[in-house]
Amino acid sequence: MTNTLRKYPNIYQPKRPDYDDDGNRLWFRTHISKPNTKYDVYNPYNAICQAKLYRWARHEFKNGTPIGELYGYLLYDQPNISKRHLGCTVMQAIAYNPRKLIGVRKDNSKACPGYFFMSPKDLEYGLEWMICIWLRKITFADNVEDMEFELDELANAKGEDLQGLYWDPFLEPFIQDSFQEFNWMKIWEQFDLKKQEIPVAIKPRPLLRSFA
Repeated sequence: MTNTLRKYPNIYQPKRPDYDDDGNRLWFRTHISKPNTKYDVYNPYNAICQAKLYRWARHEFKNGTPIGELYGYLLYDQPNISKRHLGCTVMQAIAYNPRKLIGVRKDNSKACPGYFFMSPKDLEYGLEWMICIWLRKITFADNVEDMEFELDELANAKGEDLQGLYWDPFLEPFIQDSFQEFNWMKIWEQFDLKKQEIPVAIKPRPLLRSFA
């Protein structure tokens, strides 16, 4: 399905469908949420969150997972990465707030926040705008087809190989030197970008009755 609703400032990022196979609108981002947002795509902790969430969204996705449990499941081997890194990455991927309270019940003894996504594709496709920026630097992909291949490689790599294939190369000095700081204000003006978010439905103003 041809994309018509979103702008893709990164020419190396694959264009994804606006709707799922059932005709439901997908709500993922293709760029940063706001031009003044303080989210660093090149922060190695953020990059690891992006990659691990991406692999999970493609192969192990479960909706309604407690945030604390998802954090522990994905980042058990990354003690320096915080829940804030994870949460900020999720919010930069999708165009709505997926956090909802999971109340106390038989299988949940303590109320806690959880992630409830409208579609796993929202998370998968929304992470790609971030990942494509640094993955291209590591893999030297120079067109969209190459980038699609590298995204598949990242998604399907063995967990024990991630360090050597991605985390270590990411920190190589010549790779770090290739990362250029983004001027998001300029990028938003250049591509005429708009906020990507679910529009809020405003109901008609009701009549006000009086029984005086």
